[in-house]
Amino acid sequence: MTKTTFLSRIIVFSVICYLLFVISAVPAEAVGLEVNPSQIKLEGAAGEKFQTHLTVSNPSPEVAVFDVYPDSFDLQIKTSPASFVLESGQSREVSVSFNFSESGQFQTNLSVVARPLSKNSFNAGGGVKIPVELTIQNYSPLFLANIMGWFGQNQNPLVGLAAFLVILVIVIFGIKSFLKKKVSNQI
Repeated sequence: MTKTTFLSRIIVFSVICYLLFVISAVPAEAVGLEVNPSQIKLEGAAGEKFQTHLTVSNPSPEVAVFDVYPDSFDLQIKTSPASFVLESGQSREVSVSFNFSESGQFQTNLSVVARPLSKNSFNAGGGVKIPVELTIQNYSPLFLANIMGWFGQNQNPLVGLAAFLVILVIVIFGIKSFLKKKVSNQI
């Protein structure tokens, strides 16, 4: 066998292997997802249940299964529904409820994961993590102070309560002096 026939056979063999590889390759697609809002920042009181909502959408051309779950605090954070199926172009609202018994600053993520419903083709799933920041405060017995905390634009509710009481005293003395003048004018 000559050198040229040997090289031509190697070239033909290489071309055939390449074509078989290209023809037999399976295209890969990833399942897409969109989630709104892109982050959650909430305040609440310890021991009170509060909630918010996420909208999960399937922009990909195929049906997918979606799972929504907290990365931590799974006893205090619940999602409903936690798993669901969306057709192409569909959206679904997911309720996220929070119930913390202790006060503090809490941070975690909500994971939203999409995976193809069909197992027949090679499709990659997708996912996003939604940052969650929670500020949980103790319930204050100074309820009036909490309500009036905006007086003076101060973070301390006692300052707001003091400002409210000063205004209340001024109003009471104003009404009292007005009524005194009215009674003395009638006599």
